[in-house]
Amino acid sequence: MREIPEPWASAMVAQNLTDSRYADDQASIGRLAAEAGLHKTTVSRMIRGDVDSSPANVQAVADALHVDVVEVSRWVKQARSVTKPYDIPPEVHQLDEREQRALTELIRAMAAAKEREEHEPRSTPTTEPPPGRAAHVSEFAQRGLSPKEIEAALSEYPEAPAAPSPKKPPGKRRRAVG
Repeated sequence: MREIPEPWASAMVAQNLTDSRYADDQASIGRLAAEAGLHKTTVSRMIRGDVDSSPANVQAVADALHVDVVEVSRWVKQARSVTKPYDIPPEVHQLDEREQRALTELIRAMAAAKEREEHEPRSTPTTEPPPGRAAHVSEFAQRGLSPKEIEAALSEYPEAPAAPSPKKPPGKRRRAVG
């Protein structure tokens, strides 16, 4: 029998999800699975980190352990910043199918970016100068800022130095005819 890692084992013992075959309190994946309404293999793989667990399964295990779902999400190395799941606003039904798919993709892209942010080591600062104002225009426009708001936001960024103009090769001089 594999030993259940911490903090899983302590959380399971705290909720009396233990194996009665042993005199000492040994955490039981089977008891946790039954309490969460999941298959034992699903819970075992979640604890070992063998699978990317669904948010619903993480929620079920968190509920069974009486541990905040954000904490259990950390245990399974998932990005989750809120306890309560996101509820789709009823106005979504006013959008056509293409718009709904676009919103779904936007949410997934944002979540993937957050996931990468949490798992990637911080990069070391470069010696390159920060981008000039022009580099920020599209970023601000994507955020939905009005032209006036963009101009105000751009005032915080210095103008980038102008790139030197390429030199023209010397050409032939024409002589005045006369």
